[in-house]
Amino acid sequence: MKKQFGFVKIKSGTHKGRIARYIGHDEKGKAQITFSYDQDFLTWPISSQVSQNVLDDDISLIDIIDRYYDVVGDLNKISLKGHPKIKKYSAKHNELICESHLLRCLLKEYTAIHQLQFKEKETNIYMMSSFQDLLLVNDLIAELSFNHWHVCHNDHEIHHGYQLEQALYMCSQFVFVLSQHYDKKDMYQEYQEILAKKNDLQQVIIITLDQEIHLNEDDLYIDRKSDSDTLRRKVIELEKRFINCDSH
Repeated sequence: MKKQFGFVKIKSGTHKGRIARYIGHDEKGKAQITFSYDQDFLTWPISSQVSQNVLDDDISLIDIIDRYYDVVGDLNKISLKGHPKIKKYSAKHNELICESHLLRCLLKEYTAIHQLQFKEKETNIYMMSSFQDLLLVNDLIAELSFNHWHVCHNDHEIHHGYQLEQALYMCSQFVFVLSQHYDKKDMYQEYQEILAKKNDLQQVIIITLDQEIHLNEDDLYIDRKSDSDTLRRKVIELEKRFINCDSH
């Protein structure tokens, strides 16, 4: 039985680890995949053919975040003229740009509030940040997700007036990730609304990425340049605050 249309993870071969769209198959049963939403109007070839048995539609948030970092890393190398294989403005470069857009859309979908379930309210987190801090926030989301927390992320690219009301119903933890990029007016309005409407079992926690920004004395500071071990320790500290809240 051939795979249905949709998003797939590639398990082995040349494209191992990549996330793609399954768009069809040929008469020999080879799967046709693309790494873009935009194949309808782009003039360069961005689709590939792979064996059906290397595809898996069980895609986790961690899979998407890991691949997103790989793509961003390759794009940065190209921009700095430091990539050993991919030339700037080449078809491969354009394919990576398209893939980064696809992954961003999937990240938004996987961290949308409609993915949360009320029965898991005690482990549901509503995280708010600027979209300009996405790379570090992705690290936080990945670490929390790996430890079985369920994160809904609002990066403020689009304003959803009803989303905060949903979060107050669905989530036990509210995490602000503050930085020089976060709109202070938006943050203050959200902060005040959560404080006014939350119940005693819900908690607001502030993470700051820039030392000069502080809202409360007990803000959790995370250096943007933290290595993976340091970041993991910070996430453990964050989780302890969740646990302490749950124990009251």
